[in-house]
Amino acid sequence: MLLSKENNADVNRIRLKLTAPHVFLKPVLNNLGKPPDASSFPAYVHSVYNVTHSLVVFAVAFAVVWLIRRKPLLEMGAWALHICMDIFTHSTAFFPTPFLWPVSNVHFDGMPWSMPIIFIPNVVLLAVLYTWFLYKRVKASP
Repeated sequence: MLLSKENNADVNRIRLKLTAPHVFLKPVLNNLGKPPDASSFPAYVHSVYNVTHSLVVFAVAFAVVWLIRRKPLLEMGAWALHICMDIFTHSTAFFPTPFLWPVSNVHFDGMPWSMPIIFIPNVVLLAVLYTWFLYKRVKASP
């Protein structure tokens, strides 16, 4: 018989494996576009966020590192790029980027990461890049 109890159990196991990602992603996908509750984060997180997401602080840190090394540390540009991206991908509803802190408290009301138009391409791009890096590493290994 083609559909014995053993075969049926295998089909159910395969079906479970195929549906499991959907079950775990459902809460995430249902909340896309909605900011998390900011009060669920400790107060120090907001202070650290202000310091680490300020172009003013970045400029000072970059200048200090440049003075110490006597040449710029170009890898620090990733920090500046991160801040610049966050300016436009954080809304004022949840962790607005204080890019001029402590000089000014100006914020830009951008499109949050939780919006599907930002979130989904970001995840897809990360998956493609990690796959590409892994492929290159495996191909280069003897």
